[in-house]
Amino acid sequence: MQELAIFISFGGLVIAFAIYKTQQLINSHFTRNYQRSWEILKYFMIVFFFGYMTILIFVFLGYSRIIQSFTGAIFFLVALLVYITVKIGYSTLKDLYSTTVSKEYLEKVVDSMTDTLIVLKVGPDLRVNLVNQAALNLLGYTRDEIMNQPVNMIFRSDKKLEYYLDNCKTDSCIINEETNYFAKNGEKIQMLLSIACIKNFNNEIEELIIAAQNITQGLKAEKALLASELRYRKLNEELKESNILKELLLDVIVHDLKNPLGLIQGFASFEKEKDPGNDNIQEICNGSDKLLKALENATVISKVVVGDKIDKQVINFTEMIKNLTDDFAGELKSSNMKLDFNLKNQIKIKANPIISDVFQNYISNAIKYGSSGGKLIINADENDGIVKFNFVDFGETIPKKERNNIFKRNIQLNKTIGSGMGLAIVKCIAKAHNAEVGIEPNLPKGNVFYIKIPK
Repeated sequence: MQELAIFISFGGLVIAFAIYKTQQLINSHFTRNYQRSWEILKYFMIVFFFGYMTILIFVFLGYSRIIQSFTGAIFFLVALLVYITVKIGYSTLKDLYSTTVSKEYLEKVVDSMTDTLIVLKVGPDLRVNLVNQAALNLLGYTRDEIMNQPVNMIFRSDKKLEYYLDNCKTDSCIINEETNYFAKNGEKIQMLLSIACIKNFNNEIEELIIAAQNITQGLKAEKALLASELRYRKLNEELKESNILKELLLDVIVHDLKNPLGLIQGFASFEKEKDPGNDNIQEICNGSDKLLKALENATVISKVVVGDKIDKQVINFTEMIKNLTDDFAGELKSSNMKLDFNLKNQIKIKANPIISDVFQNYISNAIKYGSSGGKLIINADENDGIVKFNFVDFGETIPKKERNNIFKRNIQLNKTIGSGMGLAIVKCIAKAHNAEVGIEPNLPKGNVFYIKIPK
């Protein structure tokens, strides 16, 4: 009986230890798919434990017949326990095999990543346990040279890896930390890394997963962009100073020209009073008036070009354009061009008088390049508060691909259609008035130069 009691006691201890380990499995994530089954298995073990203890008591009391009955029941339960254990174990191992296959698939995916990935085994020191191809390519090592080696051969930072290890105990992951990797040839590579950890059943960190991106080129580009920004800021300041000097120089020139021009106007007016019928004196008066107007316009144009605001007043556009056509009457006649003037008596818009340069350029270009059509039509239409003035000629149609170019500075198209500075200034004047200029084909032949200006 003594030997039986020893064996039963030893079996009870084994059962108790099995219950403890089963509870550990239940507490882990490993058996989460079969947790209920493992709990049932644990309850069976508890029943066994109490059964063993009951038999042990009966052994000490000497109830041999009861011991035989209990032993038979225990053996039956043992057979049932073995079946349940095998069944649950088979399902768990099958799931484990599936996970292993998935792990192999995952490793292939990881190896194809463009960002570097290094997995470190946590122990007395941190050693490389897994590395993907992107990391090997970046660092210049072979897999055999880097596997199972201390990570400090490639990872150097003001914050030691132990710092990240301590943080991983409380945080699930660490992201966007800047550090340096060192390649096999000693080159320092600036990296932006994120760290996650893998924990075991006892919630202890077993591995660190470090995903990192090479930011060396990005930082170089950022520095270059900053340097470029500073350089262009300096150029902008120099340009502003240059524009100020140009404006000042223009003011000086205009001022110095106005003085002798005033003398010319004064003497011409005096001689005109003495001899009213003298055509030469009249031409001098007209020319000096136009020159004075041109000087005044030059000052306004300089402001327009540099983007300064210009003064505006209500102007009768119909009257202004009619006066311009009168000025061009001689040129229209000599070019055998008929003028068809179709504007309302009163089209009033708030603008600067410099706007007349737009219409002057349009009429001048129509005479120069559209005279072969023999006709110039000037009309206007209004829609949603926008007035569109059209200058329609019947000369050679400007090709579509060249229409946008003629408003650029010093452009000469096909040696026939040329804008020079004229249409470039037209575009600047239009911009100062929040207006739009452009060209449309006049079917079947000719062009429509237009300006759309808010009323």
